[in-house]
Amino acid sequence: MGRMDKHHHEHYEVTVANRTGHPLELTARSVSGSFDRAPETGHVLAPGETDTFDVGTDRRPGETGTASLSYRMTDAPVAFSAVTGPPETARSRGTMQGAGGEDYACTVDRDARRGRSFITVERMRSRIPPMGM
Repeated sequence: MGRMDKHHHEHYEVTVANRTGHPLELTARSVSGSFDRAPETGHVLAPGETDTFDVGTDRRPGETGTASLSYRMTDAPVAFSAVTGPPETARSRGTMQGAGGEDYACTVDRDARRGRSFITVERMRSRIPPMGM
């Protein structure tokens, strides 16, 4: 019991929901900690399905414990990446990339009390044309 490292162990869950109408392939995943249970890279998330990542993180003060995930559509040149983390870390974001990426949205919602993040990737319902310049 001699080690006095101020490690802070946390567990949180990340769910990715595919509402794009396209299959999504997991191309990268990383975490400062470990995935206790998670799909492997190369896994394909079918339209209408969800993936769940269980994350266990041992972090020192100043470390974020964030997880980052990247997917790409298997049949379109669109990809996205999302970053989220333990309940008290503020930074969560989703970013679309590629031609046509502006037709989709990636949102991250968090339920801090339950230690969960929900990443939703969906096709935008309506594109409002820009007003006259």
